Amino acid sequence: MVLDGYNTKKIKNIIESLPRDILIQVDEKDLYCMCIHMLSSMRSHKLKLFIQQDWSNSFVNFIVFMPREKLTPEAYNEISCYLSDKFGCEIISDNITVVAQDFAHLFATIAIHRRRNNKPRWCKRNLAKQFG
Repeated sequence: MVLDGYNTKKIKNIIESLPRDILIQVDEKDLYCMCIHMLSSMRSHKLKLFIQQDWSNSFVNFIVFMPREKLTPEAYNEISCYLSDKFGCEIISDNITVVAQDFAHLFATIAIHRRRNNKPRWCKRNLAKQFG
């Protein structure tokens, strides 16, 4: 994807809207890839889910990027319940940020519960089928 003036401005808006936790913990290449996927989502109007484990392996951060009109209070509650249920724990922090006039992202963090074999108790799921 060519980063012309329009795309550059949109990517700048996306980066500025991301929580500082993500900006600090994600390397430059992954951040660029995430922004390109979000830009693609803005064009296709499809949900994107990004999952990132923190550097201490104690928390998992989620960014659910979707059209603003689909991020209703009901969808917010369903997404929160879905993540809590699938990962077996409560969301310890979350916020919603409007990125562009018609897009927003939900940022949520959960604590990882470890099993006896010291592997995290979580797996990636596709929310697009349910909320996209």
